[in-house]
Amino acid sequence: MLNNRCIIYTLFALLICSCEDFVEIDSPSFQLTAEQVFNDQSSADGAVREMYRYYMSALGGRADGPAMHYSTLQSDELLDFANNVSYIPIENYEILSEDFIVDLSWAAFYALIYRANAVIEGVSNKDYAKKGQFDGEARFLRAWTYFKLINLFGNVPLVTSTSVDENIYLPRTDSQAIYELIISDLEIAFTNVPEDYLHAEGEKIRVNKWAVAALLARVYLYQRDWTAAESYASMVINSTKFNLVDISTTPIFSKNNGEAILQFSPEVRYGMGTYRVSYFYPYTILGASLRFPIDPVLVAKFDDNDLRKANWFHRVVTGNLTFYEPYKFKEYLSTNTSEAVTTLRLGEQFLIRAEARAELGDLIGAQADLNVIRSRAALAATSATTQTELRLAIEDERYRELHTEEFHRWFDLKRTGRAEAILGRHIGFDPAVDLLWPIPAMEMGRNPNLTQNPGY
Repeated sequence: MLNNRCIIYTLFALLICSCEDFVEIDSPSFQLTAEQVFNDQSSADGAVREMYRYYMSALGGRADGPAMHYSTLQSDELLDFANNVSYIPIENYEILSEDFIVDLSWAAFYALIYRANAVIEGVSNKDYAKKGQFDGEARFLRAWTYFKLINLFGNVPLVTSTSVDENIYLPRTDSQAIYELIISDLEIAFTNVPEDYLHAEGEKIRVNKWAVAALLARVYLYQRDWTAAESYASMVINSTKFNLVDISTTPIFSKNNGEAILQFSPEVRYGMGTYRVSYFYPYTILGASLRFPIDPVLVAKFDDNDLRKANWFHRVVTGNLTFYEPYKFKEYLSTNTSEAVTTLRLGEQFLIRAEARAELGDLIGAQADLNVIRSRAALAATSATTQTELRLAIEDERYRELHTEEFHRWFDLKRTGRAEAILGRHIGFDPAVDLLWPIPAMEMGRNPNLTQNPGY
């Protein structure tokens, strides 16, 4: 299931930890074995840091970034004006199993899982002080990666070791069983990772208890465990460690801002402070033509006095037509960017708790949480009062608040069963097929025990 080039690359990258500006290890050697790496706490810390580095180099940039971009074109977030033949199958729901981004995303996700498995195995019989922390960080990243895998592909192989012989021909595992591993990993991580950010030199770029609690809130929301979702979201909100930023003065992706719970350190590539910005930045600011405008359906969801429309959209007038581009990222060409990829933030936690409370029948509590987000955007309190009205109000608020972030809209439409009602206006959309990506053709050819998703 993991091809040889991926395994070899992973072993070298994991054991050598060659990114000098991310972690410094005395006398790195190509002769290091896994036992040598994890025998010492300092070098083991380097292996853990390499997981984060890999996220930004492969997942956060070349794989996860374009995969997120695909999801915004498949949902109702962005339109394609780029006239690029590679995007036509995406927006027309004709994605192919041979698609490069599909294959790259799958491979990159499993390469990160392999790294996490190596850390979990490597520290398992050690007794240094940070053993639990390292294990917890790896379990978080493994859980977080599987969460995205199953929401993109459905049932996928469950890889929990570094054994090539055991993993190479694994069949697909039911996604509910994978959710059980996700929750187990996160609960273990919650007990082991630090509460503060001191292990990341004060930056919000490594996992701590609040990041684990925030992801658990999201996972339990997807599992429709409303009580647990409310509990973990409340834990984050009530911690008083975070605060909603003033979006008129503070970019939502600015480094270490008060709202951020977990970010990933920027990787400067091709002159861009964070590679993901190339998919979610106003091209017209750069003097280019309009390429990926905001879907007018989303634009219409914003009142004119909504601060998010003023600060997270870039207005473009073409002839007698007005379009908007995503503008949550404020910097593009920068070798010392002040922004970072933000994976978890407080705004989402209020929306998770609002939804959980609405489903539990706490309509007043749901209104209160929804109004926190609306008030930050300079909007009046919600007029929704019934459970049905609140469900739709929360759906719309998530659409406005979380657009072009972390697959939220695409995954929301699927988990709530609202995809057909919302996306049925698109020619070619078939909910029996198009809610899952195809298993990559290369993996199907390599592993005879894999089965393809329906319709591909």
